[in-house]
Amino acid sequence: MKLSDGRTVIEVLVELVRQSFKFSGRSRRTDGWLWLGAEFLLGLSCAFVFWKAPVEQYITDAIYVVFMVPMIGWTVRRVHDCNLSGLWALPVFFGYFWSFFVWPMEPWMLIVFTILTILPLLVTPDHGPNRFGSDPRSKSFAEPRRN
Repeated sequence: MKLSDGRTVIEVLVELVRQSFKFSGRSRRTDGWLWLGAEFLLGLSCAFVFWKAPVEQYITDAIYVVFMVPMIGWTVRRVHDCNLSGLWALPVFFGYFWSFFVWPMEPWMLIVFTILTILPLLVTPDHGPNRFGSDPRSKSFAEPRRN
């Protein structure tokens, strides 16, 4: 399936993995929605396949950690796309950390961290270049494909 910019969903997900530890530059909202969608579908699939299995919790925790690392890098690049400092991504990082290592969470905490995770997906980006780089939606931003 091709997106409006010509990339496929797989290309977007692979690029997010490649840029896991890249905290400079800018990213699109589309990338984050696709990443969260893939995380949700994979987690749901594992919960269905490993239902009531003793290893189910370990598998879902592993998936969570694997998906968490690229999402933190994407969140930093996404707040850069809104011309904000990467420090605005810290609440999202703390939410991920808290929900994984300090479980169980209070219901209000789960709601707050969910909102903090989805917020970068909703904020309108800066159009055109800003202090963090060129607009990822512009045609000149697209990198040449590597074979």
